[in-house]
Amino acid sequence: MTYVQPWVLNGIAAMALLVATYTDVREGKIYNKLTFPCIIIGFLLNTLFSGFAGSWQSISGVAVAFLIALALTFCLGPALGGGDIKLLAVMGALRGPEFVLWAALYTALAGGVLVMVPLIRGRILGYTLRNLGMNLFRKCVLREPISVAEGSRGGKQPFSVAILAGALIAFWKVGW
Repeated sequence: MTYVQPWVLNGIAAMALLVATYTDVREGKIYNKLTFPCIIIGFLLNTLFSGFAGSWQSISGVAVAFLIALALTFCLGPALGGGDIKLLAVMGALRGPEFVLWAALYTALAGGVLVMVPLIRGRILGYTLRNLGMNLFRKCVLREPISVAEGSRGGKQPFSVAILAGALIAFWKVGW
């Protein structure tokens, strides 16, 4: 294991997070031409730097990212978009399963804080609480499918911002 390994992998992860957040905020998309090459590069570099153990770290990191997305889907419905899932997979391929778990935890916390921004900024808290109550009634009592952003005055928020914040906190907590 060389000293250059963490800096290379972390640099690629940071650049991927920044580019993905930029395109998600600006265009509402996280592109495959960013995520897929980063996943492959993460696997190749980890293999190069650490052999079979590095390969296993990348594969298990991607698997943990998909398991987190699958668990969220079973619990909440389609909570994450495809680009968000692949961005978490990029973090797994580059940094491994432990980092993905910490990043997912901090992403959830950051997402909870960031979701409040349009509520406070637009002064639509009462409307949102009524909308939440109606959506819960439709989903739980009437058993109707619901769309989270349907009729929302706040609009769909780019979740990559929360992923970026969660990953930055995980970099700080787990180590750069």
